[in-house]
Amino acid sequence: MFINLFPSKYNNSQPTFSGRLPRGFFTDVRDVPGIHCAKCGHRMLSIPEKDKIINKMSEGARTVLQRPVFNKYRELPVFQFLLKISEHHPRTSIADLLDNNKKAVKRLNRSSKDMLEEIVGISNDYIKKSPQVIRFLYKYRDGMPCEYQDLLDYMKIYSMLYPKNTFSEIFSKKEVIEYHRQKQIENQQQFNKNNIQVFKKLDDIAQKLPEELQAEFLNLNNEAKNITKNRLFPETTKKMMLQELYKNFLNKVQDKKISLRIKNQVENFPNRNTTADDCIISLSNKSDKYILNNILQYVSSTFEHIVAASKNGTKALSNGIYLCRKCNRERSNVDYSTMIEFFPNFVENMQKQINQIMILIKNGHMKKYSYPLKVIKTLENALPVPLDTNIKKYIKYLEFKEQEVYEKKEKAMRRFSQYMNRYTKVDAMLAKKEAEIEELRAKLKALEQEKMSLEQDLDDSYEDVKKSKDNLDFFENEHDLLLKALLNDE
Repeated sequence: MFINLFPSKYNNSQPTFSGRLPRGFFTDVRDVPGIHCAKCGHRMLSIPEKDKIINKMSEGARTVLQRPVFNKYRELPVFQFLLKISEHHPRTSIADLLDNNKKAVKRLNRSSKDMLEEIVGISNDYIKKSPQVIRFLYKYRDGMPCEYQDLLDYMKIYSMLYPKNTFSEIFSKKEVIEYHRQKQIENQQQFNKNNIQVFKKLDDIAQKLPEELQAEFLNLNNEAKNITKNRLFPETTKKMMLQELYKNFLNKVQDKKISLRIKNQVENFPNRNTTADDCIISLSNKSDKYILNNILQYVSSTFEHIVAASKNGTKALSNGIYLCRKCNRERSNVDYSTMIEFFPNFVENMQKQINQIMILIKNGHMKKYSYPLKVIKTLENALPVPLDTNIKKYIKYLEFKEQEVYEKKEKAMRRFSQYMNRYTKVDAMLAKKEAEIEELRAKLKALEQEKMSLEQDLDDSYEDVKKSKDNLDFFENEHDLLLKALLNDE
């Protein structure tokens, strides 16, 4: 393990909001900045904060836009737009540039915006050089698991050795991989050696135990071997599980000297079989974005099941508090009573986190009104000690809120009643008007029919007049002919 030559500034363990409350409205506690871990008390990164940090660590716009991967975009107008806005802020990442120029981006068409998202996605894979990145990451060192604390120490040294490389490039170097692979083998050999020695001593102790206890003790030792070799459990979790494993057995041992020897051996179990060397080997040939995300996740907010999922715990909000990933891994499925023995501040930090959430709700930043009440009830069943939260004040607030909601509801009901009365009157008036309209329509229809009848009579009269005129013309012609005939006879 490295000596901590670089003191960390990440020391704030008081779970209170510093300064103003976070702005905005939140539906998920993991999105709230400033929430503190319910176990260790460190300030956790919210999910948006973690993503913002990774974007901020992205390579500057001027440098990243010169990379050959963007050659196919160079002639496009949207790429020229990026080049233009990067002139004044060349060291700012593309994602932050676009965030600072929202109005200009909003004026672009849909296809240009899609192209920008594609370019941003590619640019995020290119992170700043190692000295700039470690300068920022190192302040989170104290909140990391032991192997990641050592990893950050290695990264600090490598940033001095290779200042012009990114960590992705450093961890992919042949000499770095070979060195840590060798260290990995040595660590595993040393772990196995220590493991064999401890279990050999335990086997020797077993011979001195009464016969009725020997078989039980050997079974416990076999279970302990499985725990120590399991790489999924962090070092702290293994210690808790091992001490809990032998706890009841030690009460059965009458000989205090043998009991003390067993206890000492249990405390000296080699529990740490995952090291910084394993981390570096696992991060070799990975992108810088992956490396950053992998490290920062350990100080980021996660949902922790109070009743573990492996013990039929549900995914309901009432069965959860919020821990950083490091503490969430350490809890595993260990009972809270055991956790409190190892971490005396656990209950106090839980109380402070619930108080934080109640403050958020009371100030209108969340609407999970029932969450504090339900989660406290779940914790009362899981904890051996009672919680000391501001729940009485919160209940008074809920009662006040309930009264306020009741008054608003009554006011809304009165307004609704008024609107219904107006609606009824208007509806009756409309019905009356519709009846009048129907009556007028009937009259109009009758008038139209009468009009059609009169028009038909008019047409018939016109035909009669025409016939009479034709007859008159015929008789006039006949009269003229007869008159001519008479004249001729005379």
